[in-house]
Amino acid sequence: MLKKRLALSAAAIVLSLSALWTSPALADDAPPPAPKTIDRSLPPGEATKVPKEDLELMVKPLTRDELVIEADAWMGLLREQVDRISKEELKVKRANREIAEAKQKAEQAAEKKEEAKAVAEDKKDEARTVAEKPDDHADNAPEEAEREAASASQEAQNAEKEEVAAKQAAEAKAEEKKEKLDSVVTLRDERTKIVDRLNIILTELKAKGGDRTAYDTYVTAVSGTKIDVSDASAAWVTIKGWVVSEEGGMRWAKNIGLFLLTLFAFWILARIVGRAVRRAVKMMRGTSDLLRDFLV
Repeated sequence: MLKKRLALSAAAIVLSLSALWTSPALADDAPPPAPKTIDRSLPPGEATKVPKEDLELMVKPLTRDELVIEADAWMGLLREQVDRISKEELKVKRANREIAEAKQKAEQAAEKKEEAKAVAEDKKDEARTVAEKPDDHADNAPEEAEREAASASQEAQNAEKEEVAAKQAAEAKAEEKKEKLDSVVTLRDERTKIVDRLNIILTELKAKGGDRTAYDTYVTAVSGTKIDVSDASAAWVTIKGWVVSEEGGMRWAKNIGLFLLTLFAFWILARIVGRAVRRAVKMMRGTSDLLRDFLV
């Protein structure tokens, strides 16, 4: 009987130790908590369709630890978006180099064409001169001059074809570059939407005792629009895209318009109140001029 009890006790101890050893491993293998404000199964761009007013209400009941999960998730979205922007900007840079190379080839082909045309004209003149004075030249001189003229003409035609092909390649790359620039503008607009929603999370996180410093540092580093003044077409597309963007120039225009409208409303209100005060003061008897001027 004693042996059975000892055996059962030993088995219980072994099971307890096994549970203790396996629990941390299971905890490590467990997936991290999923964010509540982002559906990662959606394609890029869909997450930002959640209205900011709705997001403010969604994060209100969350704890500080839960808000950290949400902030990390939105930070991940922002990082992915910045990566997409960088890749598109790299494609624009490469397109610029390819356009420059194509234009250089076109210029070289044009120079080669003009040189070949000049040689062809010289050989044609030489052939005519030989034909007019056959006694002064060898018997095969006219034919040789004509062959050289024909060869130079063919070389000029080939150079012209190279020039046309190089120009077409430059135009195709320029069109491809424009598409990439438009894509960059769209991606930047989407980045602004992500930052807006991340800031909602961070504001709530700070209100509940969390630290948003690291998040703000990253947001500041990857935000903003850099204009390459050395690339006129890219600068124009960037500026135009920002001006007409709902998250860029249009937002600033609305904010400035609202600010000016507020100033105008207060100015009207001040005039109305001022007139009312003046009338009230005039109706008051026994008030001094100094007090009247002070109130008005």
